[in-house]
Amino acid sequence: MKARVNRKVMAGYRSFTDLPPIIISDDEDDAESLDVNVIGTVGLPLSLRDAQAIASIAKRSPFGKGVETVIDESVRKTWELDAAEFHCRNPAWNGYLDTLAKQALKGLGVELLSNVQPYKSLLYGPGAFFKVHRDMEKIPGMFGTLVVYLSSTLVVRCT
Repeated sequence: MKARVNRKVMAGYRSFTDLPPIIISDDEDDAESLDVNVIGTVGLPLSLRDAQAIASIAKRSPFGKGVETVIDESVRKTWELDAAEFHCRNPAWNGYLDTLAKQALKGLGVELLSNVQPYKSLLYGPGAFFKVHRDMEKIPGMFGTLVVYLSSTLVVRCT
């Protein structure tokens, strides 16, 4: 029975993995600031000074290649903090993330209870990128990635 259910879940997953991402835009800035271990409070919108401070303590982002985890800047060039290294003090933040997750699930046509768990904070500097890829399950039961862009005073250029 379990194998049949898993096959059905995977078939359903494959049916929506090629859909475009659900994009939700919100001008509210419920984060206001982040507390980053070692650095302290980082204000938002993110300034160049704070971005440089985060980059100085962050590690290069690896990616999964088969059973290995590797760092290869021709595939992924970004810095990261683990969830234990940062948090938002604003008590409204978790509710805001839950609302975003519900909107994204609705856009996907999925009617499930969501459980949003911070996993990483990524910092993309000039020339940073992550080639198109398919995320693997990082937390038991994970089936998607909710990407939240925090406000920044830095210029964003798309080429």
